[in-house]
Amino acid sequence: PGSTNTGFVKGDTTELYAALGWKWVTAKYSYVVSDKAFGVRDADGTYYFDLSAAVPLGETGLTAGAHYGWQEFDGKDKAIAPADNDKVYSYEDWRVSLAYDLSKASSSLAGTEIGIMYTDTSSASKAGYGKGVYPKNIASDQVTVWLKRTF
Repeated sequence: PGSTNTGFVKGDTTELYAALGWKWVTAKYSYVVSDKAFGVRDADGTYYFDLSAAVPLGETGLTAGAHYGWQEFDGKDKAIAPADNDKVYSYEDWRVSLAYDLSKASSSLAGTEIGIMYTDTSSASKAGYGKGVYPKNIASDQVTVWLKRTF
């Protein structure tokens, strides 16, 4: 944090957000107004659209989640010429999850949640997300397990 390797751009990004939600569904649009987006030069106009749902499964304490999003990069970073930002950095991502509210098991666990999620991407270029700048493909599928406590 705070430093950048020679030849790289800081990850500072300025975005505008708009979101709408209804019951368990949310749609969010993020639009980059700065010239850089997450370390990519000439990216003004880049956007990300996110459609997510978190549906409680009755009174079980379980919540099923789903997400689909797509990132579209704009501009042309001369450091990656001759390709434009869209071909190198744009991608789609999705996830499915299941979480359990542990207060259903014990009132002393109120505010505690355990969950699991599977995340993957499609159409992420390895030139932008793996075996180029990064030592491994950071766009490959992942499984995440969490334990969360809200105070």
